Amino acid sequence: MGDCGAFAYVREERPPFSVGEVVEYYETMGFDFGMSVDHIIFGYDPKAIDPPMEWQFRQDLTLSLARDFLSEHIRVKATFTPIGVAQGWSPKSYAAAVQELQLMGYTYVALGGMIGLKTGDILNCLREMQSVLRPGVNLHILGVTRIDSFREFADLGVTSIDSTSPLRQAFKDMKDNYYAPGRTYTALRVPQVEANPQLVRKIKAGKVDQREARRLEQICLRRLNDFDHGRCGVESTLEALIGYEMLYHDGKSFEAVYREVLEEAPWKRCPCDICRVLGIHVMLFRGARETDAAAFTIYTFSITGCRRRGPRIGTSLMNLNEMRSLRYDAYKDTVPSCRRGQAGTIQRNI
Repeated sequence: MGDCGAFAYVREERPPFSVGEVVEYYETMGFDFGMSVDHIIFGYDPKAIDPPMEWQFRQDLTLSLARDFLSEHIRVKATFTPIGVAQGWSPKSYAAAVQELQLMGYTYVALGGMIGLKTGDILNCLREMQSVLRPGVNLHILGVTRIDSFREFADLGVTSIDSTSPLRQAFKDMKDNYYAPGRTYTALRVPQVEANPQLVRKIKAGKVDQREARRLEQICLRRLNDFDHGRCGVESTLEALIGYEMLYHDGKSFEAVYREVLEEAPWKRCPCDICRVLGIHVMLFRGARETDAAAFTIYTFSITGCRRRGPRIGTSLMNLNEMRSLRYDAYKDTVPSCRRGQAGTIQRNI
């Protein structure tokens, strides 16, 4: 699922790229769903009768771009599902935008600009939409999770949501890193020698031998790979992990939680393409920038691929504004085994 990263150009008069660029990008990168180009309205007044001209301009512009987006999608025969973005400043204005998008032909509508709203305000907007929402039209809320309100959201037509919170938690939290149905698991930490600040400081201070650190790091990686392929057991794998941990970690040992992860092997029960292809590597935290990207993909597939009932949950959407300078042909086959129509909603991060 991709969007245009509207927060990045919120202070500009208009979005910095064309509808044609966005459609081409979504299609070339192989997204399953693509959001129309939008312009965020930063303001909310449920009683506004005569809203600021800027609010009205941005809503009109967003709807105009959505109309052009759908026309371009049809013209080029794009294969991703188009999602029209609705911007508003009140329950009635949001409902009016949703109604207009439906008249254009959209069957999937995303509600933008709601990140700063209270849950009660979001629910009021959703309730107002019930008078215009057509059967079979799905709603997506951009940037909002609000786990306690999932059921209410679903009852009011919301079928998907997204948030950056699980992304950040995947690589910043000390224990809840891998999401499985009903619970979370701790990542197996095998930091890169040159990327772990604590370990780097010890090496510079002469407390740790760099060659020994690299040797233990490589032993961990080989042992984990052997474990995943049935060539060694829990105890020998755990021994390697803790042996390396003693070198870089001064706090409480992760031995108990690592044992639980290895014994239960949650990635083996996950049907998504990422877990199936990468195996135990989805559980690893390496502590470098490329690991951040992996955490994004891991969480996304684990949640959307393994969901049971209720709304689909995803992490932050792919941001076109961050990626517009990349060459399409250099990245379009980054995840060759994951294609449209397979398990889970494909959301990519480069």
